[in-house]
Amino acid sequence: MRSWIAAIVLGLTATNVVSAQEDTLKIEVRFDKNDRGNAPLTIPLSVPKAWANLDEVAVAISAGDQNGALVGQLTAPGLTTESIKPDKEGLVRRDLHVIVPSIDKARSCELFVNFAKTKPKVMRFAWTKKKGEYQELILTRSGTFTRYLRYVNRPFDASGDDARNKSYKVFHHLYDPAGKRFVTNGGHTDAGIEDPKNLVYPHHRGIMYGFNKCSYGPDLKSLADT
Repeated sequence: MRSWIAAIVLGLTATNVVSAQEDTLKIEVRFDKNDRGNAPLTIPLSVPKAWANLDEVAVAISAGDQNGALVGQLTAPGLTTESIKPDKEGLVRRDLHVIVPSIDKARSCELFVNFAKTKPKVMRFAWTKKKGEYQELILTRSGTFTRYLRYVNRPFDASGDDARNKSYKVFHHLYDPAGKRFVTNGGHTDAGIEDPKNLVYPHHRGIMYGFNKCSYGPDLKSLADT
């Protein structure tokens, strides 16, 4: 994780530094001694308005003797980057999302982002929606798709116990790697439940951080007891 934080910071300082060609941006990404890629990377950019209209860009990668072609997606700033302002007046903030592949020996790589308009590739992430129920993050590949994540956000319904139990929480379901089944618990929202009374911990839903029976140092404990 530390190496990717460093890469994002470096991306911030390098985004508008080098333009090898009129529509190409050069970004340097550095790794620590342990991590050399095969992970998603988000890089905050400040781009001209013409580039901000694109949602997909071609990315060439160079790392030592390794070279390749990637696909990057441009989105509006996310929760972790929305506080970053454009570098100067007239530019628009966008986040570049790219999966940097595994790199054998190099401690850094260069990304060359081409902002010339291109045809959509066969592999990309997208959100789908079932109104009033949920949104899902999917990855499309050559006409097929794999589900990764479901955001369950039904409007709150207090018309009865069953309706309330299915709508009083929002949460994120996580799919297995094949995108076929959930690996997270959905409580009362799970399909095929014959008797909801038999549910175990139905309030534990989706991706969560849980703990029980924690211990800590005597000094802190004495303060808590008072």
